[in-house]
Amino acid sequence: MPLRHKTAVAATVSALMATCGSATADDAAGPSAFRFSGFGTFGAVVTDTRDGEFVTPGQATGATEHPEFGVDSRLGIQGVYQFNPVFSGTAQILSKQNGQGDYDPAFEWAFVKAKLSPKFSVRAGRMGAPFFMISDYRDVNYANLWVRPPLETYGQVPVSKFDGADLIFQNSVGPASLSAQLWGGYSQAKLATSDIKLKKTMGLNLTAEFDNGLTLRVGSAKAKLSVTSNNLTALQNGFALTVQGLTLANSPLLPSVRALASEFALKDVDATFSGVGASWDSGNWQLNGEYTRRTIDSYQGNSTGWYTSVGYRIGKVTPFAYATQLKIEGVPANALAPLGGALSGQVAGVLRSTNGGAQKTWAVGARWDVASSAALKAQFERIKPSSLGAGLFIVPAGANMKGQTVNVLSVSVDFVF
Repeated sequence: MPLRHKTAVAATVSALMATCGSATADDAAGPSAFRFSGFGTFGAVVTDTRDGEFVTPGQATGATEHPEFGVDSRLGIQGVYQFNPVFSGTAQILSKQNGQGDYDPAFEWAFVKAKLSPKFSVRAGRMGAPFFMISDYRDVNYANLWVRPPLETYGQVPVSKFDGADLIFQNSVGPASLSAQLWGGYSQAKLATSDIKLKKTMGLNLTAEFDNGLTLRVGSAKAKLSVTSNNLTALQNGFALTVQGLTLANSPLLPSVRALASEFALKDVDATFSGVGASWDSGNWQLNGEYTRRTIDSYQGNSTGWYTSVGYRIGKVTPFAYATQLKIEGVPANALAPLGGALSGQVAGVLRSTNGGAQKTWAVGARWDVASSAALKAQFERIKPSSLGAGLFIVPAGANMKGQTVNVLSVSVDFVF
């Protein structure tokens, strides 16, 4: 079946997406109408290395030379209730591997929506965090061409939902359907090795969909970021002891060390995330691409990610290929100059765990639409982690995958109901 963004959402996930707030959402149901829908993926992943585990960023366990079924597998259900022509409510429960390695079902969405006019709507509650082009349905793999969205881009923000509100404006101008989304709220995520909180988040997304199959999107958001982890706590304790010693010694290094310590105190620091994206679906061709930029007011975390993808439909089969890369900015060469001994080693370890996440990937695969609501996919990736460390793989403490190129094979069955 065609994979065109507008068509795929409307035709294959229509009930699921009906009130999610995307630019193509359709409030066709009458008053007091209840709709139930769901989606799922059963996937398997295997690699050719035992030195690291292939994961979606934030997961606790992943794939090695032994097949792993938890990287992509998930199940979601959703209910939408239309109270009247103006008000509706949506709840979505999703089960997938979390940062603790569990699959406990949790509310991914739980919001109410007021359609104030044909052009304006307001939502409040828990919603998908709209950082990316396909944020509204990033877990509905049936609506996507690949086995999973490119991790080098979509792994930059491991937060998938937020609690807050948004205002959506939609209008048609000539051959284009235009939408603007102003949103804000609070997000948190418990990952395998850290906890992340985003407070006072504010964002704006602009989208234009054209009749010729072209979709353009630009978005930007800012927030106050806090990160806690055992490594950061130990590092802050080390800084405190060092500052205490330098104070007693009246050392001239004290101001430099205090300034450096503040750079690693990730509590309510300024963070921004911006991105541009485009997709074009016409005839048998499907082209997609995004470029994203993340900045954090710290020595950690500034990054850029991008991907470009091409697919060509041949009947029910769509071969595809994509290339993607995550770059993370390094630390100034003189940043650690005031330090020495064990503290310098701790700082270097934290930086390796962060800056070592950079990697690049190219992939080929195919999607086969075996039924009107199910697709079989296979995908082969060659991943080159950064020379600084392990890329997005999980590795044992003190280890890295420097110099390795890892082959990853993934297969999945995606379905909606």
